[in-house]
Amino acid sequence: NAPNERKSGAEYMQSLLSYKLITGDCYEFANMTKKGDLVELWIMPRQHVQIENNRSFPLRETGYILDVTGRNINYKPEMVSHSAFFNPNEDGNGSSLYGMSPLDAAYLNILQDNEARSAAVEILKNRGMRGIVSFETQQADKWGFKDTMEQVGRIKEGWRNMGNEYRDSLAVMYGKVDYTNLTLAPKDLMIAEVCKMNLVDFCNAFGVSSILFNNVDASSYNNFITARKDLIQALFYHY
Repeated sequence: NAPNERKSGAEYMQSLLSYKLITGDCYEFANMTKKGDLVELWIMPRQHVQIENNRSFPLRETGYILDVTGRNINYKPEMVSHSAFFNPNEDGNGSSLYGMSPLDAAYLNILQDNEARSAAVEILKNRGMRGIVSFETQQADKWGFKDTMEQVGRIKEGWRNMGNEYRDSLAVMYGKVDYTNLTLAPKDLMIAEVCKMNLVDFCNAFGVSSILFNNVDASSYNNFITARKDLIQALFYHY
């Protein structure tokens, strides 16, 4: 209920479980008196912890090193509680002692989701040239380059004016023109569908239902309650 002076019991468990669910590992350091009495518990940041091992079979932890701003702090195995997901990477160097994060299994989905969202941002932020308005080549040849560029300038200016004048209406242009679209809208790229599928895959990697994360396709109140119970059971199981 009161592991240390900085966190309550609920905050402590939230941080501890978050480390394990995101990175695959969670480490607790037990601060003890000389007599061996437990004084307080602290969570060690996973990204700064290195496990020392006996370099034999079976692999066993012989110590933990915490790298804090370039300064290494050594801990004996009995001072640290380490909980980890299963890791099948048996390479002889101790990699299997570190937990494998569910996000590793969903790595390609993470890349796909990031690219989809980045594409949507780029479309909205840097739309660039949306398309090309062209006219008959024969007529352009008669005008010459200088006259052609002047006509291009008039068309662009006229297009801007019509955008204000004919808002929510039809614009009328004289002469034979053509338009070539150069961009795709987010809807055409199916970005929303890709992100929705990735959401389900992320939830599958952690063994929880996507209903808890606003996936309304198959959601109902009863389904939400059941999924919430499953999530709570899964959290207790992981730790």
